[in-house]
Amino acid sequence: MQIQMNGLSRFNPLTKELMSQQDFEVHLNLEANGDVTASYENVVLSSVFQPIIDRQREVIGFEALCRIYDSDGNPICCSDIFCQCYDKHWIIHQRNLDKLTRVIHLRNFSKFESTSSLFLNVLPQSAIHWLKINKEHGLITDRINELGLNINNVVFEMVEHESEDDKSLAIAAAKRLSSGFQIAIDDYGVNASQEDRVRSIRPNILKIDRSVLLQYMAGDKEWLLHSIELANDVGAKTLIEGIESQEQFSAMLALNIDYYQGYFLGEPQHLSAYCEARSQ
Repeated sequence: MQIQMNGLSRFNPLTKELMSQQDFEVHLNLEANGDVTASYENVVLSSVFQPIIDRQREVIGFEALCRIYDSDGNPICCSDIFCQCYDKHWIIHQRNLDKLTRVIHLRNFSKFESTSSLFLNVLPQSAIHWLKINKEHGLITDRINELGLNINNVVFEMVEHESEDDKSLAIAAAKRLSSGFQIAIDDYGVNASQEDRVRSIRPNILKIDRSVLLQYMAGDKEWLLHSIELANDVGAKTLIEGIESQEQFSAMLALNIDYYQGYFLGEPQHLSAYCEARSQ
């Protein structure tokens, strides 16, 4: 039984947690263009990828981004699913969707790239769940190896959502680091991505939110400069998000930030389109 809530159909409360490769496979589809998508209850998930560049404007990796559509092909805002918690059943659906996005991203990425870094978003609740389910940790590691990707090039982005247990989140991050993965804190400067979380997780990369960039461009420079200092304190590289003009890019280059991302530098798109453009 499905119930309408905020314009979005509620998922079946009896759906189980996806745990095995067989659980994931039944939700996967191969599209005519070769992309892998996922169908889950009343929504469809697909992948796009946005380039991340270094100071020399060389692409060092891509952030995998999810696009969600309803059964009629209408887009659904990701925050309607991942940023809401309607009841205890919704949490299971969030984790299932979170896992499925990584499944399709890995498959779509591996068809075109094997040397660039892949940035994958992870909900804090999913990261904490890894601590309790060791099987899932081994499953994604095995799958990455099977796809011919280098674990050292996979970056898990801890998104800015609230976590009830930041201590367990830090332990989960440390477990991933010990396995060879990299960890990034996403959207630093908004919501739950605060200094205490950065110091406890000690990520490889600190991704600074676009709002902090806009504050800097408006003359309020303190928070961005503090963010860079914090990254240096914990030994993290810096990545600034949301660059949409040459003026912003030039200003960030002057601060010796390590990595850059935004529509001015490259829009999210299918990797096939990026590879075709690069080969011309």
